[in-house]
Amino acid sequence: MDADDLLFNDDHVWVKVEGKRARIGISDYAQEDLGEITAVDLPSKGDEIEKDAPFGEIESFHKSLDLIAPITGTVVEVNNEIEEDPAILNRYPYREGWVILVNLSDAKELTSLMDYSEYLEHLESEEP
Repeated sequence: MDADDLLFNDDHVWVKVEGKRARIGISDYAQEDLGEITAVDLPSKGDEIEKDAPFGEIESFHKSLDLIAPITGTVVEVNNEIEEDPAILNRYPYREGWVILVNLSDAKELTSLMDYSEYLEHLESEEP
């Protein structure tokens, strides 16, 4: 998966549109900022996530990150591999490190997200 194919929210969560579904994960910046990831708390298959609301949490030795939903949808698959080995998120944030797959409720929500170049500009404006 190439970062140029992804959309991002302000909370460092990415979306990869796959037809009427969307795969969701955290950005390379987020995993780097967290450091060594030690645990994940994810929703279950069938759960609803709502745009701009927390749907899970990722923890490291030093801090935690609330996962803020970039879109609204129903969870159809959870990446169980990252629950067993959370460090996958550090190694492969844009490939094997995806978090959940959802059925999109409203494709129009995607227009509020940033493409990769816009996300990089956002990161530059965030840094002190």
